[in-house]
Amino acid sequence: MSRSVVYIIDSLEALDDSLQLNLLVAEMRRSGDWKTHVAVIAPASDSSNPLADLNVKIHRLIDRPRSAKSVTGVTAVLLAARALSRVLESVRPDVVHTWGLTAQRCMGASKMMMNQSRAPAPKWIGSFVRKPEKSGFVASALDRRICRQLEKVFVPHESLKQPTLETGFAEQQVVVVPNAAVALPVCKAVREEMREKLLARIGLTGQGVIVAGTVADLIPSTRVKDLIWATDLLNCIRDDFHFVIFGDGHQRENLERFAHFTEAASHVHFLLPEEAEGLMGALDVYWHSHLLHPLPSPLLSAMANAVPVISVYGDGTEEVILHQQTGLAVNFGARDEFARWTKFLIEKPDAARQLADQGKAHVWKQFPLEAMVAGYQSKL
Repeated sequence: MSRSVVYIIDSLEALDDSLQLNLLVAEMRRSGDWKTHVAVIAPASDSSNPLADLNVKIHRLIDRPRSAKSVTGVTAVLLAARALSRVLESVRPDVVHTWGLTAQRCMGASKMMMNQSRAPAPKWIGSFVRKPEKSGFVASALDRRICRQLEKVFVPHESLKQPTLETGFAEQQVVVVPNAAVALPVCKAVREEMREKLLARIGLTGQGVIVAGTVADLIPSTRVKDLIWATDLLNCIRDDFHFVIFGDGHQRENLERFAHFTEAASHVHFLLPEEAEGLMGALDVYWHSHLLHPLPSPLLSAMANAVPVISVYGDGTEEVILHQQTGLAVNFGARDEFARWTKFLIEKPDAARQLADQGKAHVWKQFPLEAMVAGYQSKL
């Protein structure tokens, strides 16, 4: 007899949460042992829904918000919680799995609303893929109450254990399950088509163009401004270099304005995050500038697609980036090092290809999808 699970996530457009959730949901669907539902607080449009082809029931808890900030507001959480309680009473799942702090609060509020409900209580587990945000007194008190009700919480790296414990979880509740690295097999013809599509999206054509890219939330802590600085530095000596930012967030307008006032204005391009999956394999170099997400999914995906990477060195990335073996490591905030090592990769294509191949082999071996799925399923 199959069991049912409801996943709750802030948004399908979230850059790290949804990448791992998509992988997990796909495997759960293939196993045939679970009826899978996904409740989304701020749903993506149908055209950008990464779960559209998996025959997974998507429950939209609130209308699409006008801004990212409105997703995390108290009113939005309460509205989503009311809708979620109706979903849970209808589905009656065996397991409820929250992804992210907002999803956790939504479930907590929904559970309080359902106290008088006759629906059986499901097993409740959670996941954090980034450091939990600091909250005010009232929110912190609510979070600690919610933490006592979760059976387990999954984090992708040891460095997230302490920040998670500080939100109110007990030691025995926190389980480390590393993220998975997965890339679809891409033949040469498909890669060339992908490259043409990428160049067309940023208004370029022809050969002889070097394109680096990053996937990031456009917020100050992801340090995207450092990468725009690096592009400006590199363009002083390489007019053929372009940088693509796959991301969205409240800092987008500020970053676009900043790029406009640099010499690299026409070489910095902003695309939506959902475009990254179909275009990442066409990049010449992948840049990673922050430590907000230990074992970041976009970095693992770039390496799995055999794209040479340059990344800051720190929690999580030190297990992925073995300097000059699987990638190139730079100091946090070192804009010039991104430019210098990119110049090296451009001028040494054989070294770049060897680095990319070694990086691909490393992440496929160290971060297999099977291990990630087994880690989650063992606790369901």
